[in-house]
Amino acid sequence: MRLPYLFLVGSGVTANVVPIAGSLQGTPGEDSGAIGVQLTDANGVPVTGAAVTFSVSPAGGVTFQSVPGEPACSPNNSTSSTVCATDNYGIAYVDVILGPNAGVPTVTGQAAGVAIAFDAYILAQPSINTGAVVNAASSKPTVAPGSYVSIYGLNMVEADLLSNANGDGAPWLPLPMAIDGVNVSFDVPSAGISVPGNLIFVSPGQINVQVPWELQGQSSAQVKVTMDEMYGYPVFGNVVTVPLTACAPAFYVGGGTIAAEDAITGAQILASNPAHPGEILSLYANGLGPVTNQPASGAAAVATPLSQTTVRRPW
Repeated sequence: MRLPYLFLVGSGVTANVVPIAGSLQGTPGEDSGAIGVQLTDANGVPVTGAAVTFSVSPAGGVTFQSVPGEPACSPNNSTSSTVCATDNYGIAYVDVILGPNAGVPTVTGQAAGVAIAFDAYILAQPSINTGAVVNAASSKPTVAPGSYVSIYGLNMVEADLLSNANGDGAPWLPLPMAIDGVNVSFDVPSAGISVPGNLIFVSPGQINVQVPWELQGQSSAQVKVTMDEMYGYPVFGNVVTVPLTACAPAFYVGGGTIAAEDAITGAQILASNPAHPGEILSLYANGLGPVTNQPASGAAAVATPLSQTTVRRPW
């Protein structure tokens, strides 16, 4: 058996400086993991025992710590800069604890006159306000599966991902499970249910989403907002418990007027364009409960056969 091999003796002189790891994202105070910089000589042989300086701007944006099992950094727990030695693979690692405030500080690894920058994305944790998952038509806190709800809170989408400063809507049907890296989950642990909501609109302070049909028969569900999950670095929000009911009927109201239109012309009924006796109107409501020919969550109902409500009671 003949085994070819190449034997190289390193010069110990750094010729190449490249990033090996470095995806820094999370909430304030979170350990975002290690970043690394590798040093090799002109022949690609690792340079061991070489010093790499890691610094952050502005100071205090992150805290540097040694990585267990790797050469120690000095000083440890530094909020400005630290020096770490390369290991047998020529890689210097440092652990990065995100700072106390949201922002994008820059971490720089420097060796042999070469500087490599890493942006640290410190994101405020998304949070749902107390009692702020409500019927999108009535703004009441009890909602029904299959209906639309509005979620009010803070920091519920990363602002620089928005294409519109006021928020982004779903441009297609079926409704997507994520917009701008945001998704909403509905969980009933006791029933083994964990399903995503189909989104209509996202903004930092408000999300509109359909309550999944899969929650029918449940009395409550746990709801949370997650940012950036589709990009591999999820930031989880708080969990709130939302009461559910089979029906939560309400007309949509805009500007103090029930949302209605002329069923023939499609003209919206407003104070400036009132309805007339004998006119056929289309009224728009939410939370009418289960229906026949039920569509999938996020999908539009079909015209044939029509989906009709199955609950009959005087509202």
